[in-house]
Amino acid sequence: MLAVAAAVCSFSAFAVVNDITLKNVTPKAGELDIELRSLEQITLTFSQDVNVRPNTLAYLTTPDGQELTSVMERNQYLKNTVLLSFPEITYYAGSYTLTIKKWSVGDDTWLEDYQLGHSNSEIQVEWTVTNGLSKDVSYDLQPVSVLPANNSSFSYPSQPLTAIQITMPAGTIMSADAEASLSCVEARYNQPLTFEAEEKGNNIVYTANVSPSPFVRGDYTLTFPAGMFGDSEFFEEGKGHANPNIFLIYTVDLSDPDATGDEENVNWDITPSRVKIEGNNRNYTLTWSWPSGITTDNETLSNWRILDNHGYRVQDVTFSFINEAQPTEGVKFTADLTPSDNYILLIPEGCFYDGTYADSNHTLGSANAQLRYDFIPQDISSGITAPESVDKSVNRSVYTSQGIRIFDNATEEQIRNLPAGLYIIAGKKILVR
Repeated sequence: MLAVAAAVCSFSAFAVVNDITLKNVTPKAGELDIELRSLEQITLTFSQDVNVRPNTLAYLTTPDGQELTSVMERNQYLKNTVLLSFPEITYYAGSYTLTIKKWSVGDDTWLEDYQLGHSNSEIQVEWTVTNGLSKDVSYDLQPVSVLPANNSSFSYPSQPLTAIQITMPAGTIMSADAEASLSCVEARYNQPLTFEAEEKGNNIVYTANVSPSPFVRGDYTLTFPAGMFGDSEFFEEGKGHANPNIFLIYTVDLSDPDATGDEENVNWDITPSRVKIEGNNRNYTLTWSWPSGITTDNETLSNWRILDNHGYRVQDVTFSFINEAQPTEGVKFTADLTPSDNYILLIPEGCFYDGTYADSNHTLGSANAQLRYDFIPQDISSGITAPESVDKSVNRSVYTSQGIRIFDNATEEQIRNLPAGLYIIAGKKILVR
C-alpha cells in the first residue's frame, strides 16, 4: 500500500499542471468593426513566458462554418506573447471563435518533456462582426483579369502608373457604394479610384485613372473590397455571387537612381471651394470658386463625363462655360438623367491650372487632381451644395492590424516613421516594408 501511494505522489508531483492562462488578447473579445480588419493578425498574451510546440496550430471558426488555421509563433521580444496570422479571412457578419487547444504552450520544463511542467488548458475567444458580409452570398466572383498585373513594377517618370483596368464577366454589376483604392503609407498616398464601365464582347471592362500618378518609390496596395462587384441576385436579394477581397501590390521606383521622388514639380492639390450643383429636367449648372491665378480652356471640357450609379457613361452630355470670359466661374451641362438615381460628375486631372503648368507642357506649376462630385438630380433641383472635394489621405487615423489605435490624427512625419508591418490607415489595409 505504501509503495502504491508513493507512486501516486510521484506522478502528481511531476504531471503537467494546466495553470498557464490567457491574460489578454488583441483585438479584444466582443464586437468588431469590419473596416479595421483586425482578425488578420491576433496577439495572445499569456500569464507567464511561454514556449510553443513546433508547428502548433490555432483554429479560427468563421460564421460560414470554415475552420481557418494559423501556426502559433512566439514573439521573440515579448516571450509571454504569441502571434497568429489569418491573412485569407473573409469578414462575414456573425461570430468568430478562436480555439487554442490544450497543451499548445508551456514553460521550459514542459518544452523538454511534454509530460512535465506547466501548460494551458483549452482556450476559446469569441468575436462578433456586426457589419460583415452576408453568409447567403457566394464570394467567388473572380475578375477575368486585372491590369497592370499583380507585382508589376513602374519607374517614374519614364513609366508611371496612370490607369487600372479590371475585367469582369458579362452580367457583373458594380456597387454604387463600394470603393477601390490605391494606397502606400511610405509615400503618404491614399487615393480612391472611380471606375468607368464599358461592355466589350462577353466581358465588362472597368477602367480608372490613377490621379495623381504615384511618384514616390514604395509598394502600393490596390484594394477591391468584397462585394464591390456582384450579379443581379446579389444586389436585388442579398444572395447570389460577389467578389471576395482582392489585393494587388505594385512597386514604384524612380528612373533616375539618384532621384528621391522629390523631383515631382506639379502641385496636384489645387481644388475649388463653394461648389454648388443646381438644375432640373435636362439643364444643370456647376458653380464654384477657384484660387487666384487658376484658369481653364474649352478643350478640357471634352474630357468631362457623367457616370451612372454602376459606372456607365451617360451619353449625349454637352458641357460649356457659363461665362466664356471668366471660365472658372462655372459650367453648364445638358443631360437626360433619371431624377432619383445617383450620378458622378468626373473631372480629369489638369483641367484647371496655373500659367506655369500651361507654359511648361504640364511638367511644372499647379493643377487639379481628378475631381469627383456625386449628386442626385431630384435633390439639387432647388440648388443643393455639393460636398467639397476632399483629399481622403487627410484621414490620419492609424490602427495596427490587431485593431489597436496608434494615432487619432497622425502627422505626416508620424505616418512616414511607422515601423515595418501591417496597418489600417483611413480604413485601408497598408503594408509598410
